[in-house]
Amino acid sequence: MNMEGSFSVQLAELMPLIRETLAAGQTATIRIKGISMEPFLINGRDSVELAAPGDRRIRVGDLLLFERADLSFALHRVCRVYPDESFDIVGDNQQIRDLGIPRSAVIARVPRVWRDGKEIRCDAGFWRSLMTFYMRARLRFPRIARRCMRLIQMTAHVCRDPAVIVRRLKRMGEKHEQ
Repeated sequence: MNMEGSFSVQLAELMPLIRETLAAGQTATIRIKGISMEPFLINGRDSVELAAPGDRRIRVGDLLLFERADLSFALHRVCRVYPDESFDIVGDNQQIRDLGIPRSAVIARVPRVWRDGKEIRCDAGFWRSLMTFYMRARLRFPRIARRCMRLIQMTAHVCRDPAVIVRRLKRMGEKHEQ
């Protein structure tokens, strides 16, 4: 047990409770463990809110909790959507993708991230656009994608105001030109 009075439990042990909670129309919040989603989600610091995917259309950039064929669980980002509603999913800090994940394997989507007590809405226009851009750019333009993720890491914990992020991006560009 840590100083906050919480304790660590394996995700597999929590899955029955998470499934039951989501089926009842409620959300569940879990703390991130692992480095596969760095730098956007940091091990031990960030928490995610899990919500049932329902009939909502899943798009590139969405964060999903899913069950793999080997019965392990992962929380990664959608990088491709197929017409049959299957997906390719990858961690932000990984190169190897989980291919052709069927919608039936999706347990939850992540509408919000909690970082240092601050809420980041994953469905908000600015963040959705940034994550979609990142996922599309990471394979075609890896250097640009890395800069994009650095910007996210620098700004997400400080503010949720897109105007502040745009100003910082402009300053980064000005420094780079000098």
